[in-house]
Amino acid sequence: AASTRSHSASFGSEELLLVARAFMKISNDPKHSTDKKAEKFWDEVHATFEQLVASANKLNEANAEFTPIELGRGVESIRNCWQRRIQPAVNKFAGIVNSNPPNSGEVKDDALMDLYYSRMREEYAARSHSYVNGCPKSFHKLMAAYK
Repeated sequence: AASTRSHSASFGSEELLLVARAFMKISNDPKHSTDKKAEKFWDEVHATFEQLVASANKLNEANAEFTPIELGRGVESIRNCWQRRIQPAVNKFAGIVNSNPPNSGEVKDDALMDLYYSRMREEYAARSHSYVNGCPKSFHKLMAAYK
């Protein structure tokens, strides 16, 4: 059963990845119109987030080190998490990447992309007071979270 959460409960790093994944899944879905009402969009992001949480909990049932993620985040909580926490960090990271393009050949394979991502992550950490310590340390781990 879904539990009710207080509005002050912080999102853990796993939840932040699932919010981002839900947002990307809905915003990149070609069958959804780009001109849908915001309320409908966030309802769909919320439903997708809840599905991802349930899947993550089920996949990690046997993992003693995994702390199950509680269900019960509201639509407004998900929207606020995206708009106040994730989107500003994404925008800042995108700006850093845009101002520091990869060197020639730096993004040809996962190992080289990991080096580039690591360099951008360090740059982001140096420039951002809102740096999220739970951010994956390598590009392939980050991308694995979105599959």
